[in-house]
Amino acid sequence: MRFWLSGPRIGWFRPGISLSHEDLHPRLPSWRRYELRHGLQEAALDDARTVNALLEKIAIDWLKEHGYLK
Repeated sequence: MRFWLSGPRIGWFRPGISLSHEDLHPRLPSWRRYELRHGLQEAALDDARTVNALLEKIAIDWLKEHGYLK
């Protein structure tokens, strides 16, 4: 929703500005949002790779412990 703040009339012209959410809380430029999004995705992939490697080691140790692997 935009709010219109107007000044006094000068002839037929009434100067003013309109304000909205974007004016009070501006968004990041699209290239910056793109960089941040891809950085977060890469970090999540790195964490997933680390967790998967750890779970794989735990599973192998458990299988060896219980005699399923030699």
